Amino acid sequence: MTLTGFAFAYKLRIYNLRMRIALDNMSQGLCMFDRHERLVVCNKRYRGLYRLPADVIKPGTTLTELLEYRAAHATFATNIQAYRRQLLDAMANGRTASTEIKSPDGRLICVINTPMAEGGWVATHEDITERRDAERERAVMQEQEERRATIERAIQSFRQRVEDHLHTVSDGAM
Repeated sequence: MTLTGFAFAYKLRIYNLRMRIALDNMSQGLCMFDRHERLVVCNKRYRGLYRLPADVIKPGTTLTELLEYRAAHATFATNIQAYRRQLLDAMANGRTASTEIKSPDGRLICVINTPMAEGGWVATHEDITERRDAERERAVMQEQEERRATIERAIQSFRQRVEDHLHTVSDGAM
């Protein structure tokens, strides 16, 4: 190998290392599959979301193998073949597929599968449990505030009627 070849290989290793660091520091889980349904890359967050060991889930693992592993370890509860057919149909038709899945441990995961031009797809997985809980909490608080405002309006209206009635009575007593 020439000096230029070594320099290029070194730069490529540095670039790959930086990409790995960037992927592993994302807040979302990410995985990419090629047109043959084989895993190209996934980050630590993806493996962590589903408790997937790096030595089992690695480049070359098929979508079916990955889903079977997840099903066997209680992190995938949907029919594998039905899910696969739906996903591949969406990807073949160039449609982004978005879904929210309730994990067996109660977390809510938002999964977005986006087709790639040359075939295959990129999937992001995000734990949105806390966000949904906060949204529900805000909705409950807003509902309580609306009820409180309605009660306060009713009390104010009652007070006004009582004052009007007392005023009428006191005017008639004079």
